[in-house]
Amino acid sequence: STNGPVSPRNAMVLGSWVLLREVELSSTRAALVEVWPTGDEGKPKVTWALPASNTDQRACGSSVRSHGCCCSDQAKPRPECPAHAAWDHLLFLRRSFPEGWIGDIPPPDLAMFPDAAGAPCSKDSLTATIVRAAQLLDHPLASPDGS
Repeated sequence: STNGPVSPRNAMVLGSWVLLREVELSSTRAALVEVWPTGDEGKPKVTWALPASNTDQRACGSSVRSHGCCCSDQAKPRPECPAHAAWDHLLFLRRSFPEGWIGDIPPPDLAMFPDAAGAPCSKDSLTATIVRAAQLLDHPLASPDGS
């Protein structure tokens, strides 16, 4: 999508691993995502504090999801690895939107998946990005019954 996230691959990888809907992808902030260089077995680990979830009726942001590196060879990160995708994406954000960072900590208002102008993507633009990714992967857009 032309108004979609500037790093659509990372949005799709991380959204899939963390099981986020398009509205959650569009509303989350980079400051809620941390990558620990050494998690289990000395491999990186990503931790994501979700601002709200279906089980968080009061929107206290208590839902935290974590994933470790799934690469069999640390010397060659796999494109589908959630820890490496998060690490790559945070470095990308730091290079692309450097204002407001304090060391490795992103500014509190920086969207995790911004558009080219640095603004949060809309739900519709993220939906279009997800649809386009499915098309590129030859994944059906409807179930066999047409739904």
